[in-house]
Amino acid sequence: MQLIAKLTREYGLFSFRIIFILFLSTFLLGCDSHPTPKSNYSNQNYENFTIVEIEWDDVPLKQVIQNHYQLALSKNQKVFIQITAEWCSPCIRLRKKTNDPLMKSAYQGTYIIRLDRDEWEQDFSEIGIKKTPIPIFWELGSDNENLKVTNYALDGNYWKEITAEALSPVLKAYFSGDARPFIEGHN
Repeated sequence: MQLIAKLTREYGLFSFRIIFILFLSTFLLGCDSHPTPKSNYSNQNYENFTIVEIEWDDVPLKQVIQNHYQLALSKNQKVFIQITAEWCSPCIRLRKKTNDPLMKSAYQGTYIIRLDRDEWEQDFSEIGIKKTPIPIFWELGSDNENLKVTNYALDGNYWKEITAEALSPVLKAYFSGDARPFIEGHN
């Protein structure tokens, strides 16, 4: 407190405030632009499919994807990236449908890696994701040396409403690859 009083007397209150604001700004702006580090992921194993929700930490996205790609291979599951956000109402509704039997049937044989757009967006280019609407699913390519998403992507424009009855046939066709000619013809 004596230091503050001395600085105020010697340099004036206005100058002290300017110095303090500059110091505080430098401190706050010097913080990492990612959210506070969190646990690596939560794993939800279902019968014949997996969903992992990856939260940002100091591990590069490409390495995280590589680790999960290897896990998916060991389970004989096809990897898809789902981009979502905490504030996204359609994303929340889609997530809540996961336990519906129709949705469980649609997800069969998949390994879904959920990434929060707000946490990971600045890292998306590492795996070939460009700015996109959400929610969206991207197929992960199979080049083990250079894992990137393919052009085979499915977003909310392909379903009419977020009900298990409306979503499950669309997702089932997408995940199985049956929708590939249609989707790739429109991208």
